[in-house]
Amino acid sequence: AALAEFAAAGPVDLVIANAGMSAGRRPDGTPEDRHAATAQIAVNLIGAINLVEPLLPAMRARGAGAVALIASLAGLRGLPDCPGYSASKAGLIAWGEALRAAQAPRGIAVSVVAPGFFASAMGDRFLGRRPFLMPLDRAADRIARGIVAGAPRIVFPAPLAWGLRLGALLPARLSDRAIRLLRFRVAPDPRAPDAPR
Repeated sequence: AALAEFAAAGPVDLVIANAGMSAGRRPDGTPEDRHAATAQIAVNLIGAINLVEPLLPAMRARGAGAVALIASLAGLRGLPDCPGYSASKAGLIAWGEALRAAQAPRGIAVSVVAPGFFASAMGDRFLGRRPFLMPLDRAADRIARGIVAGAPRIVFPAPLAWGLRLGALLPARLSDRAIRLLRFRVAPDPRAPDAPR
């Protein structure tokens, strides 16, 4: 209702679904549990759907508008230390690709954004290797330029993206062995209700 009221006050030209949370294997080695996985899916996937869907009717009526969905390279290939996050972002990528195919004939552009590691408060919680780590301002600039250009996919850094895509073509045992090179732990989010105090 709030989104419909907002859209009624003036046309929404661009909606960016960027809400996100992460969890994963904790520093002590404890694996992610189902509660963490379902919470990530609720925020990262269902939250994006809840934001975008109410705004689509007005965009369709005008035959104009743009949607940007902030996913992750983790959605291209499930990472063993953050299965819930990977699943939520894979779902967001699939939903965005389907949304783009459905809405493009109606004048609505959909950009699916899948960045790798960049410096941020959430990214700093990942303890381990973060290959091709990008400064926040550089990542934001790349995303902004892609959205303005109406790029259907904004995926970077290219070497990591291609590695994950090509890895999916390998036999599962080889792909699994390769993906284990990206092992990491995730420090608890201090803002989460169940975080240690």
